[in-house]
Amino acid sequence: MTRKRLLNRREFLGLAAGAATSTLLVACAQPQPAPAPTAQPAAPAAPAKAAEPTKAPAATAAAAAPAASEKAEKQELIVFPQFMGNPFDAAELDPARRGTWGFHSLLWAPLVFGDTAGNVIKEKSVAESWEISPDGKTYTFKLRKDAKYSDGSPITAKDFENFFGYLAMMATAQAAGYRDNFGSAKRLLFDVQGLLDSAKDVPYNEFGATKVPGVKAIDDATLQITLNAPAENFIKRLMVSIVAVSPKAFEEAQKTKYDLNDYWPAHTVYSGPYKVTEVKPGESYVMVPNPNYFGPKPTLTKITSRFVSADVNTVLTAFGNKEIDLWSAPISADGVRQALKDPYMGKALFEIPTWNVAQLWTTPNEPLDDVHVRRALSMAINKEALVKLLNAGSEKPLYRTVNTHRAPGVLHCVKETAEVKALPYDVAKAKEELKQSKYGAAVTDMELHLYAPTPAELMIMEPVQKMLQENLGFKKVTIHNERVPDLNKPPFPIHLWYNTQQPWYPDLSDTLNNMAIYLRDKEWATGEARRYIDVPYLPKIKDLNAKSLVEQDSAKKCQTIQELLTNWNDDVFSLDFAVPVGYYLTAPWVKDIDWYGNAGQGKPLNWEKMWVAKR
Repeated sequence: MTRKRLLNRREFLGLAAGAATSTLLVACAQPQPAPAPTAQPAAPAAPAKAAEPTKAPAATAAAAAPAASEKAEKQELIVFPQFMGNPFDAAELDPARRGTWGFHSLLWAPLVFGDTAGNVIKEKSVAESWEISPDGKTYTFKLRKDAKYSDGSPITAKDFENFFGYLAMMATAQAAGYRDNFGSAKRLLFDVQGLLDSAKDVPYNEFGATKVPGVKAIDDATLQITLNAPAENFIKRLMVSIVAVSPKAFEEAQKTKYDLNDYWPAHTVYSGPYKVTEVKPGESYVMVPNPNYFGPKPTLTKITSRFVSADVNTVLTAFGNKEIDLWSAPISADGVRQALKDPYMGKALFEIPTWNVAQLWTTPNEPLDDVHVRRALSMAINKEALVKLLNAGSEKPLYRTVNTHRAPGVLHCVKETAEVKALPYDVAKAKEELKQSKYGAAVTDMELHLYAPTPAELMIMEPVQKMLQENLGFKKVTIHNERVPDLNKPPFPIHLWYNTQQPWYPDLSDTLNNMAIYLRDKEWATGEARRYIDVPYLPKIKDLNAKSLVEQDSAKKCQTIQELLTNWNDDVFSLDFAVPVGYYLTAPWVKDIDWYGNAGQGKPLNWEKMWVAKR
């Protein structure tokens, strides 16, 4: 099959000129008044030639079973899934990292299994029941007796107790950022009694576990978890964080030296509906049904997850040549443009709901430690024009504008978050704001470093660079497209880098807490080293975030989140500019996959109904 090439950057920016004129990008444009807030978010305007996005065919409980004559002889699937690394790193299978997402979520049985809306699916949960104490702080779980690992050994409460301790160890400063570890316990289990303090006096051990005071195995079938305070969303957080992992996995890891891209989750026993039978570090892994799994039995007999390439063209070629059946990770804007040019791929392109919000992370290296500089940058970047630029040349929407740090698709506090006002695009006000900086007139002579290691990120950073130069007069704005091996110790002070944020469950406090966990208790000192994931000193946001996490009244919680997001915009915790539209490529013979309702997770929910038709 002959395929057309991707647009290069010059062609892309040339197309953008027709979608967003230069007067939108530079200082000579007159600022437009901010739109009045509405009670409900307005529907995004479609581009002039945009077709309605095709929705992925959803599986339903009532769907009739496929006839034997329709099914392929081999019920096997080859996928390029979400979180395969670059190249594939077996650490992504670790449930303390990304292992509760993507296809590799099928390797681990959750203590409590939930669907997109947070409804409990008991037949897929290790816990068969639980009780909550009168004060709302203690949860006592009874485990099902037929839960076993892939080697036939029983799943016990002690295993969960140990896994909580492993998550606590992974939340330490020593583990931060290592092999895509962002310390999920700080985000999801922060209120488990003693968890975050349990590693303070324990030497760091990559495969070790702390003793968490609030988690106790009463007996093999009884697990007790105590919180610092009642939490109305605790069960929903358990759904995406706590799974059954055998302590044998960590015992073996202590004795093993792993090569690059290899790691313990590729060489252990598994608790979910599938198990790993073959791993090629850096390339692929193969899953087959786990015969000892307690829940619904899988229908696909083999799932091969392949790292195809970091290059979009190469992955599209593999899909077009039918070398892979499914690309279940959000496809880049350029990938969507290219797929739409091909009849086969155009029909295979499906929009998946997404909870992502696209932002520029504002690492507080000088001068971005100054709120006036951050506000000036926010008002000097024309976010609406940037979105038009990024949508140029596509008949389907690739990005939709956003007013703050949340995606409208997350159906939580919708009215309150829609009323939050963004800082306006106003170059004159941006210049006045910059004059209030503690750095004075010399600020425009200071360096700004924009990190863009991929072509897609470069497409975003190039117009941002131009706006900062032309609208504010910064003389030393440098884009770095070389990949930095250790972003905790970059060779240059990173100021802005592209990032997306999303909740792990439908609660905006989770999205906000994912960044708020990095807020510190004191100002940054001159010359103090900053990691790329460090954030500005913002005590009010820190306090509001803590308040939203413990609020039990849903209306009051949404009011707190509204106040938090207002401060988020005003202090420019991050530069939020869009919601990326999520698309997957699904071959016509791949049938009845029910996806978790967030494209960024790439997580199939109904392994007992997925099937492959004859080609």
